[in-house]
Amino acid sequence: MKNEANGLTIRSTFGIVPCIDNYLFEVRAGIDANLATSKAACLAESIEDIATQAVQDGMTPEVAYLVAFAADAIGALMTSVDGACKRTERP
Repeated sequence: MKNEANGLTIRSTFGIVPCIDNYLFEVRAGIDANLATSKAACLAESIEDIATQAVQDGMTPEVAYLVAFAADAIGALMTSVDGACKRTERP
């Protein structure tokens, strides 16, 4: 596949909607893997700060949702980058 050979992300879905057994969001294919990794790292750092503060002050349902959504997005970004890296390592 062209994207994977060039260090670009592969498509990765997240945000499952159980009642329709489908996903609401996706990381698009063709994004520079380094950019996707950087965005995931920034998001992880920001959400860690929010979650830490929320644990100290009491986590509201809204903050819990935000933390869970961000974690899902970070996972999708990393899956997309990981898939691109694994494909470029093939002989």
